[in-house]
Amino acid sequence: EYGSDFCVLIDNQVTYAQNLIDNFSVPAKMPQIAVSVDMLDTGIDVPEILNLVFFKKVKSKIKFWQMVGRGTRKCEDVFGEGIDKQFFFIFDWCGNIEYFSQTPNGSDPVPTQSLTERLFDLRVDLAAVLQHATYQTDEFAKNLHDELKDILWHQVKELNFESISVRKSGEIVDKFQKKENWTYISSIDAIDLKEKVAPILVRHLADNAALRFDILVLNIQLSLVDEEVKGTKSKNKVCQIAQSLQEKASIPQVAAKLPLINEVADPANMKNITLERLEFIRNEMRDLVQFIFAEKGKKFTLNIGDIVEDDGTAVGPQLTVSYRQRVMDWLKNNRDLPVLKKLFSLEQLTHADIIQLETICWRDLGTKEEYQAYVRGCKMLCGDIVAAFIRSIIGIDREKASQRYADFLTDTALNPDQEEYLKTIISYVCENGDITSNDLINVEPFSGYDWLGVFGPKAQGVGKFVGYLHNVIVA
Repeated sequence: EYGSDFCVLIDNQVTYAQNLIDNFSVPAKMPQIAVSVDMLDTGIDVPEILNLVFFKKVKSKIKFWQMVGRGTRKCEDVFGEGIDKQFFFIFDWCGNIEYFSQTPNGSDPVPTQSLTERLFDLRVDLAAVLQHATYQTDEFAKNLHDELKDILWHQVKELNFESISVRKSGEIVDKFQKKENWTYISSIDAIDLKEKVAPILVRHLADNAALRFDILVLNIQLSLVDEEVKGTKSKNKVCQIAQSLQEKASIPQVAAKLPLINEVADPANMKNITLERLEFIRNEMRDLVQFIFAEKGKKFTLNIGDIVEDDGTAVGPQLTVSYRQRVMDWLKNNRDLPVLKKLFSLEQLTHADIIQLETICWRDLGTKEEYQAYVRGCKMLCGDIVAAFIRSIIGIDREKASQRYADFLTDTALNPDQEEYLKTIISYVCENGDITSNDLINVEPFSGYDWLGVFGPKAQGVGKFVGYLHNVIVA
């Protein structure tokens, strides 16, 4: 009735498959229906798509969301003048949505985390946020950052390569057994640590009640510095613990800290709590949790899964995956892409490289508007320089950066102040993705620093090094 070209098969076996895809991308051309096998999940931008039919079982979380993403493209006037695209339909004949409701991460179910893993993950996340200049200039936050990384480093350091599980994650373990690699941890580093190192950590005998209390407090601390983390449920549970301890005032250890317990038991005192006060509460109260229900021979337990879930983790698939999550998932699964390797290794990008990165961020993973909204919302400094945006996530090769730094100086011997300044420059680039000579004068943590006085004749070399870091990503 509609002709043979109205609905066509597009797969890798079809001659001129790309021509068919190009025609399908034009609303006025045929085909109007594309039956695709592994061709439309990535790289195809068809904003007018209003119906997706899933007629294949998909086990990959990434592929599933990429398929869903084919329908999420914005499209103006699609239903008539002034009536823009607000929704699309999915006809799922193979139970994919139901499958990902039950198995959010795909075919490899995530095992239940141990307390050791959960604590490690929280410490990694908190330490990563505290790397920001805002917290590095605050004495307590800086000390907490340093303490967290020291704890994490020692946990990784005690891993033994005689263990098969350790050898399987050998590259990342070896990297973070070196203390210098903890100076700055990128977003991708954090993912590697949580996914590859946390599950193989040595589990020591410990007071589980105290560890659960640590988890609650760390979650609250993280919520203070990361707006995506919700701490309300954890705050309520900490208050409940304090209220339970009020009933144990006859126990000497509890009685000794009753003023603090009374303070924590009042939810009003949690509203404007600080990182420093929370750390004090954690240290003072963690050993008291064991006394709750102790006389009945019961253990004090907290459902950590419920805490995480109640504080915002998605239970099942949602048709609005955050832009940040799409980017992180993609980077995690494509880290061997040549352009990403060049970016990490401080190699000069070509115009084609930059176009490729813009296509990934502004089309494949979402729209340019989504990108810009995310950058503005996070107050990132990269603007529309996509290479800087991605570099702020994956970081840079610090060793290669140090080598290039030496290349620009006439005298490679650095004094302690100069070495610290070098580390600050590299960390700034890892965090923000870019740096300019103007930043050395007007932006924290550089403003007010007498770098001309510190470097003297070497100051020109510092300027050239900063120029190099910027120029390699703006072909």
